[in-house]
Amino acid sequence: AAGPGSYTGLRIGIASAKGLCFALNLPLIAIDSMLSLADAMRQTQNNSEAEAPSLYLPILEVRRNDAYCALYDADLQPILPIDCRTMQPDWLKVYLPKYQIFTAGNAAQKVPIAPQIKILPTPHSARNMLRLAEKRFSEGKFEPLAQFEPLYIKPPLATQARHNAPLFLSEK
Repeated sequence: AAGPGSYTGLRIGIASAKGLCFALNLPLIAIDSMLSLADAMRQTQNNSEAEAPSLYLPILEVRRNDAYCALYDADLQPILPIDCRTMQPDWLKVYLPKYQIFTAGNAAQKVPIAPQIKILPTPHSARNMLRLAEKRFSEGKFEPLAQFEPLYIKPPLATQARHNAPLFLSEK
């Protein structure tokens, strides 16, 4: 996964993928987490469930009331780009009269409740990336191995060490 996601998880995953690709002389294919989950929702959704044109809202937990999300149309073209959003009750209101919105991910419960919004039981899994990776491979869409960086939306949650902090608890 190219991200977004956990800072440490992305760093470890991308470093491992780059190492394997370099050692085995393989191309690097990156699939973003949101597109992967949107594609899985599209595969899960029963077309008869939609009462209007469909939009797909993959949404993943960040912290507190924030979530990584994006909004895609039925052809998986982005309507709203990947971003970290604070969930507000009316942020999807402009889309609700015209569209049926399907959502999935570990933060789907943060999406405002409305009759046109349906949570799909779609697991967020690396398995979801296979169709998209095969398509990118057949199209020759590879990432530059040395320059590729994960899609970080937010900076890591880290704190600065106290200046002159004791090395051991017994030091004062």
